[in-house]
Amino acid sequence: MNTLRVAKHFLGGLAILLVLHTTATPSEITFDFAQGDFGWTAGFADYPADADPAFYELQTDYRDRPANLGGAGSIFISGANHSDDLFMFIKKSIAGLQPNSLYRLTFTVELASQYAHGLGGIGGSPGDSVFLKAGASRIEPAPIVDQSNYFRMNIDKGNQAQGGRSAFVLGTIAKPRTAPPITCSFNAITQPARSMRGRMLLVSCG
Repeated sequence: MNTLRVAKHFLGGLAILLVLHTTATPSEITFDFAQGDFGWTAGFADYPADADPAFYELQTDYRDRPANLGGAGSIFISGANHSDDLFMFIKKSIAGLQPNSLYRLTFTVELASQYAHGLGGIGGSPGDSVFLKAGASRIEPAPIVDQSNYFRMNIDKGNQAQGGRSAFVLGTIAKPRTAPPITCSFNAITQPARSMRGRMLLVSCG
């Protein structure tokens, strides 16, 4: 029987490789969340603005990883996908870039997920139908209320398996089926982003 599942994810690390369009010299910014959250903040979108957050089980904080992953610190984010389209994200501003310059970005994300490939569920697989995206924008990513009274992102992140102008798909959050059940495994994903222009980029991952 298919049942609604709660998505629970632990972010262990994030690396961003920035390459200025006019040079070949890369600059890498790395965040090891075992050492702290480094000012990253979380949010949620694509659910009714008048919904009870408790019903959607929206949670985010800085906490220890599960014991089987070593117990180090991580950014935790979780929600129940009652809207069949819940979007969860973390964001942080990146300053110190050259103004009005093009950068090419590559993201490496370390994510722990409890769901394996091939599982079924209401609205789709809790692993294979949940997509991990990363991107950057010149405005701060934030949920706003649209005409249908839903929280929607103020940037073009695309929808589900499709990317947008400010975000692209890294993959899904499904872990290998050979991993033990109801445990988490880390998957590092690297993907080049389109070039971005600006003095400060607001980076989001969700």
